[in-house]
Amino acid sequence: MRKSRTEKLYNKASSNRSDLSLCMPTLSKGHNTSAVIRSAEVFAVKNIYVIGKKFRAEAATVGAHNWVDLCQVPTYDEFFKIMKGRPIIAAHVRGNILLDDFIWPADPVLLIGHEGGFAQKVLDNVDYTICIEQQGNSESLNVSTAAGIILYHHRTQYNRR
Repeated sequence: MRKSRTEKLYNKASSNRSDLSLCMPTLSKGHNTSAVIRSAEVFAVKNIYVIGKKFRAEAATVGAHNWVDLCQVPTYDEFFKIMKGRPIIAAHVRGNILLDDFIWPADPVLLIGHEGGFAQKVLDNVDYTICIEQQGNSESLNVSTAAGIILYHHRTQYNRR
């Protein structure tokens, strides 16, 4: 791709970013991490923090990892230091606020995890826990599916501000 086209695309991608930051651990299945990054780029999150081991982009990002600000953070403790003062929202299967009822605060940080949920130490450091209301018998959604639903919900509220 020519440099001028690359610059134009990058500037366009940067100009409509929301105020939302996304944080997730390096997921055990790389395609899930890649799918979340792709959804985050589509819904124009400000940046993505990946906690733990180094993330390696897979085909599922379809290049989206080139258009988002990806930050590697070694531990949750370090992440919480970086995010000090920002409202942190954890998506959790047993969250106490339904996503449909949640009103996004300014400059939020969305924390998503893997099926096992978060350790209590992590939950002790968040401001809100949200959940997606489900009608079926399965206890949870795939992380990339849940992330897409939540990111869409944020973006619709953000666009109305």
